This record gives sequence, C-alpha cells and structure tokens, in this order.
Amino acid sequence: MSSSTRTRSRTATASSAAASRRRRRASKLARACMSKRRRPVGGTCSSSSSNDAVSEKLEALKNLIPVTRDGGDDAVATDELFQETADYILRLRTQVVVLQKLIHFYGSADLPEKQREIDDASSVL
Repeated sequence: MSSSTRTRSRTATASSAAASRRRRRASKLARACMSKRRRPVGGTCSSSSSNDAVSEKLEALKNLIPVTRDGGDDAVATDELFQETADYILRLRTQVVVLQKLIHFYGSADLPEKQREIDDASSVL
C-alpha cells in the first residue's frame, strides 16, 4: 500500500468518525431541545402559541431539506428531521470542499478562459 493510499484511507476514516460524532451530537441536541422540562426563555409564552411557533419552524425546516426518505411520507419525527438536516449540512459542506479542491487543482489564474470554455460547452447541450 502506498503512502498516499494510507493517507487517504486515514483521512476517510477520520472524516467518517467526525461525521458520526456530529450526527450523535445533533441527535443529542435534538432530544434536549424537545425535552418537556425545558421552559421558554421569557417564560411568558403560552404553551399552545409556543407549540404553534415550533411547529411552524419545523415545517419550514422540513421544506428546506430535500426529501431523502424512501416512502416520501410527510409525517416525520422531529429527531429524524434534525438527523436529515445534519446529514444535508454535511453533504453541502462536502460539496463545498470538493469544489474548492477542484478550483485549487485546476487553478484560478486563467479562470475567465476556463469559464468561456464551460459556457461554450454548456451552450452545445
């Protein structure tokens, strides 16, 4: 096994472990936030109005996250929604890193020329 292969393997393992820790932390935070013992910050909100506000925010969050469920069922548990949100954020972060590495690999010195090539190629499609 070459040195670069071992490095990539260790990096992938470390990345996977970090992602797993983040998912566990997000799940723990979701459970803590939904605890019945938790009180509103000001203490002045009625239970029904705060529940409505939370429901609205959860619905808005559900609309922001792409559907990754197999059944496409609209009813999703809150902890599952937070888990999907955390996974989606990780996917977006990974895409950003990959795109940054591509920019670094191909260089940005001749970016306008490369952009014209991309525009020409996309106009053919």
